[in-house]
Amino acid sequence: MPPQQPSAEIENFLTYSSLWIFGYGSLIWRPNFEFSQKKVGYVDGFVRRFWQGCVSHRGVTGAPGRVATLVEEEEGRTWGVAFQVRGEEQVIGALKYLNIREGVQGDYRLVTLKFYAQDGFELSVLAYIATPWNQNYLGPAPSDVIAQDIVRSSGHAGTNTEYLFRLVEFMQEVLPDVIDEHLKELNQKTKHFLECLECKRNIHYHVPQYTSQTVL
Repeated sequence: MPPQQPSAEIENFLTYSSLWIFGYGSLIWRPNFEFSQKKVGYVDGFVRRFWQGCVSHRGVTGAPGRVATLVEEEEGRTWGVAFQVRGEEQVIGALKYLNIREGVQGDYRLVTLKFYAQDGFELSVLAYIATPWNQNYLGPAPSDVIAQDIVRSSGHAGTNTEYLFRLVEFMQEVLPDVIDEHLKELNQKTKHFLECLECKRNIHYHVPQYTSQTVL
């Protein structure tokens, strides 16, 4: 099916007058579609994990980046942002854009979840979740391995480190009392590896160049 055509999953929602779309990754700061309002909140029964490979936005073929997906976990909770799209233009525009960005390029499937907003509202939201059987799914790995993948990856949307750090920034600034252990650990590991790389560069730059005329 050509990317320009809506998938069977979204066709059921194209006639809706209003929808809420849940962002838990880069949608939080870069939705790239028009929306009417947004709310900060969470979904239960899922945790955010950097288990999906990305060969376009934050990586390339042969060197995929790692981006977030939702993984079912009974006691899990994932915070993010729900965007409301209202009216035919916003609804169709958002769904067709996300079908390409998440469904075609990202190998994500569309699901409906219950969202609990900070202001007390409960909403039904659409969310894209990576399927474990898609060709770019990387799955679980030690945090050291994931952090190393993040440090060395970049794509047309920017570096994989920017993706991680923007998520961390959102949690720290908007939800300072909420701890996402997976994000926290990846943030620490990734910064450690970046510092190690910087140290190696500095050592390389300051190695003295000796010649036969050098007096020792």
